[in-house]
Amino acid sequence: MKGLKSILRPTKRGDDRRRSRDYAPFALRIGRGGVTCAAPLALTAAAVAAAIGVAVSAAAQTGSILEYAVPTANSQPVSLVAGPDGNLWFTEFRGNKIARMRTAGTVTEFSIPTVNSQPDDMDVGPDGNLWFAEVLGNRIGRITPEGVITEFLVPTPNSRPTVVAAGPDGNLWFTERGTPASPGNKVGRITPEGAITEWTLPNASSRPLGITAGPDGNVWFTEQAGNRIGRIDPATGVITEFPLPNPSSQPWEITAGPDGNVWFTEFSGNRIGRITPEGVISEFAVPTAASQPNTIRRGPDLNPGDNCAYQRETLGEPAFAARYGSFGGCVARLATTKTLWFTETAGNRIAQVTTAGDIFEYPIPTAASQPIGITQGPDGAVWFAEFAANKIGRLDVKTVGKPIAPGVRGDDPTPVDPTELSE
Repeated sequence: MKGLKSILRPTKRGDDRRRSRDYAPFALRIGRGGVTCAAPLALTAAAVAAAIGVAVSAAAQTGSILEYAVPTANSQPVSLVAGPDGNLWFTEFRGNKIARMRTAGTVTEFSIPTVNSQPDDMDVGPDGNLWFAEVLGNRIGRITPEGVITEFLVPTPNSRPTVVAAGPDGNLWFTERGTPASPGNKVGRITPEGAITEWTLPNASSRPLGITAGPDGNVWFTEQAGNRIGRIDPATGVITEFPLPNPSSQPWEITAGPDGNVWFTEFSGNRIGRITPEGVISEFAVPTAASQPNTIRRGPDLNPGDNCAYQRETLGEPAFAARYGSFGGCVARLATTKTLWFTETAGNRIAQVTTAGDIFEYPIPTAASQPIGITQGPDGAVWFAEFAANKIGRLDVKTVGKPIAPGVRGDDPTPVDPTELSE
């Protein structure tokens, strides 16, 4: 989703995504509606822990990771979201498909009508459908939970729409990123019926990338090349821009936080940023150097005791004490903050960041998997897309509540019955 995440050339995206050839065997079933696959890979975080000396809990415990192969080889999954139907949905950038995945791992794929459209980011629309951006197709796509796809052409030619998000006004909003040689410089709005309106940014060559509905009723976006965070009033179209403190940070993805602020990643700056509705920016360094933080999303809030125990085991007593002072200090910090989650494309990690700025990372078993998209699944776990490894990953963490709807968290600790969510 989330812009192309290049390891060697981080300023490039779209069709220049870095690719690796790491395929895994999977079992296919062919039936009505598409091709399905149910092939969880026999890998957990423990597999990588032995090699790098990190203590990891057993399967189904905090820190354990399962990975599922995507049926289409080298499809390059990018973005994924929890759909309104209790399933996960993701885009296949090179495979040119939209996929639906049960929490049990079964995948059904739907081909996009436009050839080589390169679907990137996707989100759930206010109409109960899934919407996605087609980078080379220059279209915004819509797919129903039943798999029916409709496409809408963006008025500006070669605009390279990249990220799409549900807005605060009942519409979808998207960015037109362009290329380094011909930078896109617009944000667009599309109604559920497909009518598109575009706004040109004040500064040329800004290359807007991430976009989200803010907690203040505005739409917020990142300017990758402009090194700014932008805000547009959906009622008036007035755009305000806020420069980042550090040059060449490449603000990447962005999301509304649970604290009334907006949070974003800095792909080259290797930081997580927070901006208040008034435009005050704070930054938090990612522990792993040159990790290329990518997609950031609101995610499950952690069970403080369980997560602190896992962090202490993983970090070791000296590092844990340096960070929190004591076990009680850790529990108090986690109990009084909320959590967002992000991917580290070059760091090959999934990470949590609290609203206080505390960051903790989880290594992915498959090397150089290039994680991009991330979301909280309908089962309460953290799910992510591995672009280069061609897999969908699931990180298990104990939480204080379960999602009650896509993008909505509840405080009810009663677990979700998996039989109600998956086949």
